[in-house]
Amino acid sequence: MTSLSPSYLLRRIGVYAATPILCLGMSIHSSADQLLNGIASYNKLGKERFLAGLYLTGTSNDPVAILNSTEPQKMEMRVTAKRLSSRSLTKLWIESMAINNPPSVLTEQANAMVEFSKLVKRTLRTGDHLIIHRKGTGTTEISLNGIKLGEITQEGFFKTLLNSWLGSVPFSSSFKSQLLVNGTIGEDLNARFVTIIPDAARTERLAQAINQTATEDSAQTVSTQQTSAAVPAAQPSAPEPQAEQPEARTAASDIAANTQTEAVIEQPLIAKPNIQLANAQPVEETPEPEPAPEQQEQAAIISADELDEEELDEGEDISAELTAEALLNRQLYHSKLVKWAYQHVKYPKRAIVREQQGSVQLELVVDRNGDVRDIQILEASKYATLNRASQRAIEDASPFPPMPETMSQEEFRFTLPIVYRLPD
Repeated sequence: MTSLSPSYLLRRIGVYAATPILCLGMSIHSSADQLLNGIASYNKLGKERFLAGLYLTGTSNDPVAILNSTEPQKMEMRVTAKRLSSRSLTKLWIESMAINNPPSVLTEQANAMVEFSKLVKRTLRTGDHLIIHRKGTGTTEISLNGIKLGEITQEGFFKTLLNSWLGSVPFSSSFKSQLLVNGTIGEDLNARFVTIIPDAARTERLAQAINQTATEDSAQTVSTQQTSAAVPAAQPSAPEPQAEQPEARTAASDIAANTQTEAVIEQPLIAKPNIQLANAQPVEETPEPEPAPEQQEQAAIISADELDEEELDEGEDISAELTAEALLNRQLYHSKLVKWAYQHVKYPKRAIVREQQGSVQLELVVDRNGDVRDIQILEASKYATLNRASQRAIEDASPFPPMPETMSQEEFRFTLPIVYRLPD
């Protein structure tokens, strides 16, 4: 395998990083033959983690048309946090895929998701650019700071990832809408996006590490081939009668066959992620004084300054020894828990009268019996009424469905996004 020198890679990155700056101040800038359709900010615990950019061959505000397009597209994450661990990044992708894709797609893409998780299993730093690019051939290429990490040939994988951004339950209530502005991006946001540049020294170290890994893999392959060649060929013997063997199946198809029926969601997506007035069940609340805006739910929210990324990643490392079977079991169970919770969410009557809308993102921990062991508000609405309604929904939903026997851990940690929206 030919090794690329770090200096060569840096020259490529220098051109790549500088190109958008020439377009500073424009509402639309391009990357190769693609246009920047929108930029969204991803926040956790009130702190921005990264800016996401969606590139298309032609701008659009139609998520269905974008998802069904066969043209080249690109998803780009530019890190603004001090660090973004591989554990939190893997968890984010796995959970958002589980909520926004039907079980049949999760089953089909399980092996590809495992491969993707291995490619991006590295801590990202401020200024890093993680790019997921669907080429015209349908192949999905993953790169970091202009250095190719690998590619995934599984058909439809890019759409599965993109559904996490443009599906019915995106990362946040505003994340999806910010990506669908048809190329009309605010100057301030555009300026921040184009000036997020990878650190040159870090990128050079990354290039060296990738080259070293590639060299070791190549040497291992040669060693294996030489060992195989040194082993004398076995003398052929008369074949013994054998019973006809069943056709081999992929790991994902075996999982689908063995998955309990009740863990499979029949609808193509999680039903009713938005708690809307037309379908809401207004509930009377005991009158109580409304907290002052600066004091609303502060006690329930963990300060981002008090909790660093390592603490955010508390819990099992879901990327460690990740297999297609373990991934699919996790995603199907997560889908079931989210669907169960949505059945217990009610739009408070007070919020309806006051026309209060917003989103709340919770993190829950349940034990094997489905009992809630911990609940935290990761992102609160500015209305205390909606925050309390979300916590009350968890109380009503508990106990959740028990953990399936195919999962061995004692606790399961998952994120639950709830969107309260009134009809237009």
